[in-house]
Amino acid sequence: MIEMKTNTPKSKKLYWNICMIGSTIVTVIIVIYFGLHWYWKKNITEEIGYTRIDTVIATIGVPINILTILFVALAYRSQNKQINEQKEQIKKNDRETEFSRVLDIIYRQLPNTLEAIKSHHYSRLYQIISDNYKTDVEKERYLLDHIESGNVDVQYYLLIVTQHLGIFNYILDNNNLTSDKRDYVRQILWANIGASYEYFVTTLLEYSDNIYEGQYENLLKEIRIFFTKK
Repeated sequence: MIEMKTNTPKSKKLYWNICMIGSTIVTVIIVIYFGLHWYWKKNITEEIGYTRIDTVIATIGVPINILTILFVALAYRSQNKQINEQKEQIKKNDRETEFSRVLDIIYRQLPNTLEAIKSHHYSRLYQIISDNYKTDVEKERYLLDHIESGNVDVQYYLLIVTQHLGIFNYILDNNNLTSDKRDYVRQILWANIGASYEYFVTTLLEYSDNIYEGQYENLLKEIRIFFTKK
């Protein structure tokens, strides 16, 4: 579980600064108060309805009000800054939680997808197109023979693959991840599926027009997008 840290070093430093400023203001007011009181007591005679205390209070009332306003403004600024820091921390925590959630879904789904992709259909087709001892013409003929004989149901296989890869595309397109985190998850998928599969899809797409008149071209292009999407 990710915990939000509210007592950051910056907030503590700001808190102690406010305390020091407040203590200084109070000290200054006390000094001014007793200084003025001593001055009036020594130099001014009290009259009826007029006292030295009233004079001192009236004299220091204005600066006290000004200092009070300044202190409140400083406290408000400090609180507002702390609130903004907490909001940023909450956003960061939400992004980290979302990243963990996406990774969890990916790793749960990945074994099923790999099982579907690397099925016997793939094994038979890949064995043909990766045979370095055959020319492209020979590979096309072997692929066509397998498809026409029913040994490989290309339509069914490609539909299954597009469905599985579509799940990953949906997960990656519907989240609050930053672009670098989304790219990182996609790199994980590419690494697990393998560069050999991208080669497999690209090669089938190149043979598409010759061996099955473009019948599976749209499905192959949809699969190919998965490897090129950013």
